Amino acid sequence: MTFENALYTLANMSKEQAKILLTHLKEYVEETTATQDKAVQALVAAGILKSNGELKEIYQG
Repeated sequence: MTFENALYTLANMSKEQAKILLTHLKEYVEETTATQDKAVQALVAAGILKSNGELKEIYQG
């Protein structure tokens, strides 16, 4: 999904859909930031960190 598509989707959500999405996002943030290991796992899954915990080249200065 492109950024523009995501914005369109968010703009066309009902208030109830937006509340559900925000609830899920809050749960995800709490879960993925609970420990440093979980945070690293989430960043690896997102493609930001390598499996060894190092920042991928594309994100380096």
